[in-house]
Amino acid sequence: MENNQNKTTPKLFDNLNLLVIAVITIIIILVVVIANNSHSSKSTKTTSSPSTSHAAPSAPAGLSLSPASQNVPVGSTLSIEIWEDSGGQKVNAVEANLSYPADKLNFISVDSSSSAFRVDVQATGSNGKVTIAKGSASPISGKQQVAKVNFSGLANSGQASISFENGTALVGYTNHSNIVTSTSGGSYTLTQ
Repeated sequence: MENNQNKTTPKLFDNLNLLVIAVITIIIILVVVIANNSHSSKSTKTTSSPSTSHAAPSAPAGLSLSPASQNVPVGSTLSIEIWEDSGGQKVNAVEANLSYPADKLNFISVDSSSSAFRVDVQATGSNGKVTIAKGSASPISGKQQVAKVNFSGLANSGQASISFENGTALVGYTNHSNIVTSTSGGSYTLTQ
């Protein structure tokens, strides 16, 4: 009996080690992408030069919210799905940074149960900001759900806009760079 336990324990540690390595790799990739986004958003480009690459252009990649609009009665739950669409490009990590009006919406939770990205790195929200960082050990392409964010309506009138903020990224599987070319937020009508 003791001999069988010794044979299964190393295999368990090997699988755990692979998971830890995958999570660390995804975190490193996200840090690099965020650092590159931060650096490129601070610099301005004054000249343009023609590309010397002969590769076929990639389809646009984007992040969007669904639904993009909805009526939200005071106290009711507003569930917003975050979707990525990388087209034919393979990706393995995503970071969605959202802003919302904290005087009109109350952050409740992030639900990743239907996400195509199975590795949770970060899922936080408060004070008008939501940050979600997720990864995948294998490449993903096409339109996939990232997560669902749940809010409740606080105000009884007005508009609440939810938008993607700086640092939002969709990380390419082969080049490990941010491939997001567009984001689409939402506008929600608060009612009694």
